[in-house]
Amino acid sequence: MMRTEVNAEVRQMADTSDLIFGVDALVSCVSRFMTLFPGDLIHTGAPAGVALFMQPRRFVKYGGHVRCEIEDWGAIENVARAE
Repeated sequence: MMRTEVNAEVRQMADTSDLIFGVDALVSCVSRFMTLFPGDLIHTGAPAGVALFMQPRRFVKYGGHVRCEIEDWGAIENVARAE
């Protein structure tokens, strides 16, 4: 299970079973045109909950706290800053 929170509001919650193509099919497809090494990542897109498609749109603002967690793996937390 993957979960994303913005300022403690759950924005995304999904599982690999929600993918159109399974993990095995994705790895098989990608490995046809490139060599995969331990630690490589395959980005599959984002589940529902992306701010662009929310009504009203709710983008992360300066000082916003974002937490992403993958069950049984861990979490990463960041605070949005201006460039």
